[in-house]
Amino acid sequence: PAPTCSVCGARSVATMSSEKPDREYTLLRMTDHDSSTSDDFLRIFHGQAFGNFIFLNILGYTLFKDSIQLIADVCQTIIVLATLMAFYVERAFFTRNRIFQLLCLALVVQSLSWVASRQFVPDYALKYPSVKSMAYLFFFLGLAYWLKGDPRRIVITLLTFCLGVIFTFAYHSSFFSIVETGLDGARVDFNYRNAQHGSLIAGACFLFFVLLLLTSKFRKLSLGNAGILLGILLFGVFSVILQSRQSWLAISASLAILPLLGGGEHWPRRKVVLTYAILLMTMLALYQVSFIRERLLAGFVHQGDVHAILTGNWNEVRDFSIGVRLKTWLEAIQWFLAHPFFGTGYGSQSLVITLSKTLPDYITREFRHLHNSNMETLVCWGVAGFLVLYGTLFSVLRQVLCCPVSSRFIKMLAISFILYWLIINNFESFFYMRSGQWVFSVFMGAIYSTALHWELNRLGKEGHENLRH
Repeated sequence: PAPTCSVCGARSVATMSSEKPDREYTLLRMTDHDSSTSDDFLRIFHGQAFGNFIFLNILGYTLFKDSIQLIADVCQTIIVLATLMAFYVERAFFTRNRIFQLLCLALVVQSLSWVASRQFVPDYALKYPSVKSMAYLFFFLGLAYWLKGDPRRIVITLLTFCLGVIFTFAYHSSFFSIVETGLDGARVDFNYRNAQHGSLIAGACFLFFVLLLLTSKFRKLSLGNAGILLGILLFGVFSVILQSRQSWLAISASLAILPLLGGGEHWPRRKVVLTYAILLMTMLALYQVSFIRERLLAGFVHQGDVHAILTGNWNEVRDFSIGVRLKTWLEAIQWFLAHPFFGTGYGSQSLVITLSKTLPDYITREFRHLHNSNMETLVCWGVAGFLVLYGTLFSVLRQVLCCPVSSRFIKMLAISFILYWLIINNFESFFYMRSGQWVFSVFMGAIYSTALHWELNRLGKEGHENLRH
């Protein structure tokens, strides 16, 4: 029988796509390579030892990205170099791969945005084009390739990310005293930038463990299920004490759709109703906690704010957190409308604020980003950049859902994580921040790996059939 992951039950993509070794298809994909490409290099590149070495670097990156950055940067550099080699070795495949095509398009769009900046804001334009911001988001493609669609490696990587989150919180703070303070009702951030960043990574881990529980092969209370329940409890506590309303909203929406994703075989109607009842009772119970209720209502203490928001008079909103966002978004909309196609290049998000003649001083002095990834994308790279980013997200989602070997765990993770990511990025610019790039790269790499390697193997089989005929 094909090997499966003992946690989520997914079978290896190599064994599910064919009973023949993946190595055969790999060799077939090499038939169009230049004669200068040595067999020894290919043997090493596709060998188990090199694959294990890159996987070890993936774990190093995943564990230390936002704590011991020197280790993470070394690991990331190795992964990037190995991925560039993969682009060359597998060029016949990657030139046909939609995500790689979108990566190339992202480089073009950023270059055109730089040209636009030289024309429209020449005094503030960069001397040379910068393509790293959008290109960095495609780092997940390298992770997906080197995870090789192996369900064990995928789960181990995500578990390592969760350990990395705990380690990051402990690395930046007095961990246990901060947790104790948070449980007493004070809002904490573990000295990790601010609470929004901590809630982003903790919320992603919480979703991961919930999905592990829902798709777990463990049927009785076992060590595995006990570990999953502990993960849910731990990251649930983190998400609560960080007190980020945007994270609470994103988690709630992602949990709310999970019962609808299981399918009739796994989720009979009675189980769906029971799950929703548990979710509702949990939310009502949490609302009874005084500091949670106060945090939820904190944005509506000023009379007239709700009316101002609903009627579009955003400059009249007096709440600090909500007001900062809405007022900077108004400025961003005006900037975008002036440069809609390609924006005005990297750095424009800060120009929107510093060059504003209408924003209050407390905003222009303190802030240099727009608290919204969509706004920053439109300002910097226009509609073109916006379409590239969302085209990437939905292309990955479509490929995962259409892939016949994607496990139920991977499909549910894809939908819930992308929904979580889209919601939370409407309130912070995580697309272009270190914490956001960390969670996006790891989760999207894990989500896309199975579909990527199924497509890679399918191309190899087509090449084999063509050679036979």
